[in-house]
Amino acid sequence: EAGFARAAVEAFEARVDAKPGDALGQALLGRAYLAANNPISAAEHLEEALRLDAAGVPEAHYWLALARYRPQQRVAAFRAFLDALGPEPAERYRAMARRARTVIDTSD
Repeated sequence: EAGFARAAVEAFEARVDAKPGDALGQALLGRAYLAANNPISAAEHLEEALRLDAAGVPEAHYWLALARYRPQQRVAAFRAFLDALGPEPAERYRAMARRARTVIDTSD
């Protein structure tokens, strides 16, 4: 799997180098970095994807939450998770959304 992740990073880096304004390319590169266990680079590209087109790649919010989920960035991870859920989370995610909001509220 590590070899596949490295190959994906290389492929999506080439795509982003050729077209830096490609939100999907940025998101896929971020996802590839996440698979390659490089959450810092993953977050950078996922944030860029969302800056370019927040609605165009909805998975980027979720992947950004995964990239940020480290003890020192727990609140940022929960905020990204809530962004992924949107204003009306599906029933099965409501409990997680309440927990995320509680963590955010008690951390600010």
